[in-house]
Amino acid sequence: MNKYVIEKLNQNNIEQYARVNALAWLQSYKGIINDEFLKLINTEEEIQKTITNLKNNLHDNSKRFLLKIDNQYVGVLKQNIKNIQIMAS
Repeated sequence: MNKYVIEKLNQNNIEQYARVNALAWLQSYKGIINDEFLKLINTEEEIQKTITNLKNNLHDNSKRFLLKIDNQYVGVLKQNIKNIQIMAS
């Protein structure tokens, strides 16, 4: 069985998050979304913009995680938390 770890996004893994996210889009949406757009978001310039944006918004209302299998980052997850109301009976 492969060993996996789920890490919360932090200053130390922002670059990996940006790179895995861009690659995931390329692999998941090829043939659905324009190839030029998918290639664009995988350029070093765009990845660096994403890294900067993530650093500037690290403490926003979203929760972001990375999946690491056998010491390699392979997946990302973003969960937005907005206007959550807890209702009790």
